[in-house]
Amino acid sequence: MNLKNSVKELRTAKGLSQSELATAIGCDKKTIQRIERGQSTNIDTAFRLAEYFHCLVDDVFHHDPSS
Repeated sequence: MNLKNSVKELRTAKGLSQSELATAIGCDKKTIQRIERGQSTNIDTAFRLAEYFHCLVDDVFHHDPSS
């Protein structure tokens, strides 16, 4: 399954750096960098991102059938 995410778009729309977002959700900057590069993350981090951005996990991570 190919997953895409909107983390970078959501983060930059709020004017946050990767470090600021990492601190806000309780992870490290490298985790945010990996997610933004398209690497997988754990479900806990996915839910913390969705909660932080006030949206559903499906709004942050979504299936991309074209890739």
